[in-house]
Amino acid sequence: MTEAPSSQHTEWEAIYGLLLAILERHGDHDPFGDGDFFLVDDDYGSTQHKIECTSKAAFTPALAAEIQQLLQSFERTWEVIVALPSIDGLEHGFAVTKASCLEHRS
Repeated sequence: MTEAPSSQHTEWEAIYGLLLAILERHGDHDPFGDGDFFLVDDDYGSTQHKIECTSKAAFTPALAAEIQQLLQSFERTWEVIVALPSIDGLEHGFAVTKASCLEHRS
């Protein structure tokens, strides 16, 4: 007997599908690094999605705004982590929520 999915997992799946549709309007989705990005398709139980950008130009202010608009339609506070290609060996990316888009560098 299989257990019914939690409401969080159901939301995760809905956001995944909507994010993928948004991302495909902005570039090519490819899990092997030959496109502009890869939307991680594993739900690890958190309220996060992860996007690996393989093109430096894939993550734009317009894309960030679309992601924020999408997240505003959900009650939970979801976060989309966007990993960008490194710059001079330094990792960087963004954490996008319905209320913010914060850059992170390491």
